[in-house]
Amino acid sequence: MSLRFLSKVLAQCMVGFIAAASLHAKDAHTIHLWEPIVLTFEGPEAIESAATFRNYRLDVVFSNGVKSVTAPGYFAADGDAANTSADSGNKWRVKFTPDVVGEWSYKVSFREGKDIAVSTKPNAGKAVKPIDGKSGTFKVIPTSPDAKGFFAKGQLRYVGEHYVQHQGTGEWFVKAGPGSPEDFLGYAGFDGTHDRGSNLPDDALGEDGLHNYAPHINDWREGDPTWGQGRGKGIIGALNYLAEMGANTIYNVLITLNGDADTTWPWVAPLEYAEGEAPDFKYKRTKYKNLDVYDVSKLDQWDIVFTHMDRLGINHDTYLTENENTTLLNGDQLGFETKLYFREMAARFSYHLSWRWNIGEEPHDVRPPEMSEWMEYLQTINIYNHPVGHHCSGKRELRYDVYEPQLGKEYMDGAFLQINEDYHEETLKYVKASREAGKKWVVPIDEPNRILPGNDDMARESFWKVAMAGGEGIGVYVAYQLSDYTDITIEDFRRLESVWEVVSHGVRFFQIPEINRELPKLITQNELIRNGYCLADRGNLYIVWTKHAAAVDLDITDSPGTYSVQWYDPFNGGDLVAGPEVTVEEGGKPIYFGTPPTSHNEWIVVVKRVEDE
Repeated sequence: MSLRFLSKVLAQCMVGFIAAASLHAKDAHTIHLWEPIVLTFEGPEAIESAATFRNYRLDVVFSNGVKSVTAPGYFAADGDAANTSADSGNKWRVKFTPDVVGEWSYKVSFREGKDIAVSTKPNAGKAVKPIDGKSGTFKVIPTSPDAKGFFAKGQLRYVGEHYVQHQGTGEWFVKAGPGSPEDFLGYAGFDGTHDRGSNLPDDALGEDGLHNYAPHINDWREGDPTWGQGRGKGIIGALNYLAEMGANTIYNVLITLNGDADTTWPWVAPLEYAEGEAPDFKYKRTKYKNLDVYDVSKLDQWDIVFTHMDRLGINHDTYLTENENTTLLNGDQLGFETKLYFREMAARFSYHLSWRWNIGEEPHDVRPPEMSEWMEYLQTINIYNHPVGHHCSGKRELRYDVYEPQLGKEYMDGAFLQINEDYHEETLKYVKASREAGKKWVVPIDEPNRILPGNDDMARESFWKVAMAGGEGIGVYVAYQLSDYTDITIEDFRRLESVWEVVSHGVRFFQIPEINRELPKLITQNELIRNGYCLADRGNLYIVWTKHAAAVDLDITDSPGTYSVQWYDPFNGGDLVAGPEVTVEEGGKPIYFGTPPTSHNEWIVVVKRVEDE
């Protein structure tokens, strides 16, 4: 990672002010737009314990004179735990990403009291002096000309459309990338990470049952990040490779405890209750007693990886839980430990330029009424308007029962689907239903049916079926058919290289400026065409995907005028290839596109009104 944080400590009592810097930062008081400001305070000495995480609450109010935002803070041990593996110290930290240039100010609230961490009462507990009440200023200047990835485009946010949007450039986001391995963070280079005994075979990973991503160590580049004496090259190299292939998203589950992999969790090593000691909950029972003690160094190491993803332009398809552990903390209730988990993840990671609050993979032990409470709570700490939603079962009867009660609700922004068949129809169902209910959802298929190495046709068709329904895109899920290349054992992403190539052609098509800026206006209107699918803003722009390009026509006779025809190759990508201009008369015949540029019959056809001069 060439973007690093430079630190300068100001002599303001016990406050350290650290600015995320670039080559153009003038001093510690000035940052570029889309870089985070990082405030580090010297406060009470603490250790990784329940009391530390439950009984302190650090918040900082940031204001630019027009709006104010409250960002949660967290215990940071010695302030360099990613490298030192420290579990104690006196550093407390807040990270915040401003979205407007100009002068900003901040004011600190630091309180102490029993279980105060998730209290919403401003004056709960007692003030921690001298930090409580501290204030300061900093300046945000325009985006750095050297910015890379999402630092150049701005934070992705939900803005009420079927796509999230970069707040710097205004670009709409369409995605494709790995949907496997689900335990991407089950990596041997992270502190406190081990295999507790997977539910499914993981022999291909070796004796430790963890990812090393050894085939990608050589993809690490000088200047990229590491931690703790050179750890991290495998996972950072894997991300480099994926970005080079055009992948712009990756799926990862933050808790796989008791799940398929059983390698990933944000806490210190979970300890089981003795028999009869565990508390009962309304719906399920937990068997662990230290799920309020967070592993500071591990989380700092995750954060280094997430920052590198921002720099590469890779979206965080982050799942907060897995099916086997969705009710691990407080059953299906929105209890203290669940709120604390959400707050800790918000404090440490939500400042990133791409994040989403996905409650979990197949979270069917949380029923719709309780699920709505969870999402409503997430929205109260969602200061960056990241999309909030959840995944589903591949079974229709389970999917319909959990999604349909949420239609039209303000707190839900996305249906992150698992679908085994009928990709186009099922994606369109939720795109259309959410639009008609008055609250548009972002609708990707994060977990389609398995796509294995060499399944290029399946990958290409899966992407276009989703995209032509107004869906956000797909994750490439490999399932468990190959014993050495499964949803928990992938080590070498190159085995899917031809798959990354074909799905990235789809992403690049929707990044073409004249297409991208029209995305929110496009609605699936397949009735306008024979032998294909059609996205249309009637009278302006029509996008057709067809496997019968030599024998397809488009009925736009209700919108007379002159239209240009352009072709895009879904197999090989490249530029739009110009075809003929056609004139449409009211009540006339459907238009014929002419001969495709090459002999194969599957094409994307762009039909756009020619503006009168």
